[in-house]
Amino acid sequence: MINNIQALRAFAAINVVFLHVIKTASTYGQSTDYLSFLAGWGANGVDIFFVISGFVMLHTQMQKKRHTGAFLKSRIIRIVPIYWLITLFVVAVYYAVPGIFRSMELSGTIILSSLLFSSLLVLGEPPIVYVGWTLEWEMLFYFVFGLSLFLRSWVHVFLVVSLVLAGVSLASGDFISLEFLFGMAVAYFYNKGFEIREKTGVLIFVFGMLLLCVSLSSELEVDPTNRVIVWGVPSFFIVFGLLFATQISNRFLVYLGDASYSIYLVQILTIPAFYKVSSIVLRPVNGDVLSILCLISSVAAGCLVFSLIEKPMTKKMKRAFS
Repeated sequence: MINNIQALRAFAAINVVFLHVIKTASTYGQSTDYLSFLAGWGANGVDIFFVISGFVMLHTQMQKKRHTGAFLKSRIIRIVPIYWLITLFVVAVYYAVPGIFRSMELSGTIILSSLLFSSLLVLGEPPIVYVGWTLEWEMLFYFVFGLSLFLRSWVHVFLVVSLVLAGVSLASGDFISLEFLFGMAVAYFYNKGFEIREKTGVLIFVFGMLLLCVSLSSELEVDPTNRVIVWGVPSFFIVFGLLFATQISNRFLVYLGDASYSIYLVQILTIPAFYKVSSIVLRPVNGDVLSILCLISSVAAGCLVFSLIEKPMTKKMKRAFS
């Protein structure tokens, strides 16, 4: 894996976690006076993830092409086990201690649609693991991309995926799935020998980050119709620039990138747990300080889950289905 992209995964995951830290803090009466300007901005981590995903899927296939079945199997092994585990853990806790959840109501339909990555389609609402709405878009992309692998030309693959995702976007009124295409475009040029100098790559990355920061303006509203422009286009430049910039060698950042999926999922448990406990034992602590502590705690918990559960479980699944 490309180190800069792994570090970017870490940034994206932590950005989303901090988004939910700030949101949750307010529900527990903890004001984040100095960090409130970031409220909502961290959602761009999802857009960065989608561009990365589009890049990685096409890049790995152009490096070593696999048939549809092998590709889809690898994606299921990568995404499903830890997601199902956390979903079923939440379900078990809900039925064992229902009072611990503020507003959650479960049914067989909700549980099944969550496990089948179809909550948005069937119910029009997020799954039990609420950040899983992004995985439902991911699984749609994997399915469409995987089915297109029978085509010999990568240009034809890109065109087929583009047509399907464009149709889905028009039908749903949500254009976020087009960000997968941005990543695929980057992968195509990257694997076809397109080259730029490392300094130019850094400049493109900085340009993308500056564009991303434009949305910090309180006057700019991000919605499903303009999100692909406001956050998707900057994410394209960020990924593109980092590919050609000098690759980092920081092992910790690369590790955080490896752990980003667990960090992303576990936050749904760690953030509310942190604020439930802190409201009892850390009441005098400043709200901004608490939010930073919550972020660190959530990231640390995600790393533990990755090292102790996700990583060994994924290895066993790969051996079992190889």
